[in-house]
Amino acid sequence: MPLNLKVVDTIVPQYESGPLADAMKNFKKISYEDKENNAGVLIGEFTDGIDGGQIVLTQYIVPASGRTYTFTISYNKDSYDNGGKEMVQKIIDSFKVNAK
Repeated sequence: MPLNLKVVDTIVPQYESGPLADAMKNFKKISYEDKENNAGVLIGEFTDGIDGGQIVLTQYIVPASGRTYTFTISYNKDSYDNGGKEMVQKIIDSFKVNAK
């Protein structure tokens, strides 16, 4: 199993029922897509535990040189559906890890 899938298999249960579950109510994994260089993108959706809004979470996972790099971008669902998805893709496309 690729490292990024192991990371996803660890992260998703934490979002669903771990310490973050109160802040990220009803988390559900929408998709996971492999990217080049053994990287991957996890997309999930949850209800904000404070204000009840719907949130879309995108997490980019990049294993490199024995380390795993992640970054997470969250948008409220309306913003994600109205330009946020495209912005997230631009950010992911611009992200580079220079392994030494």
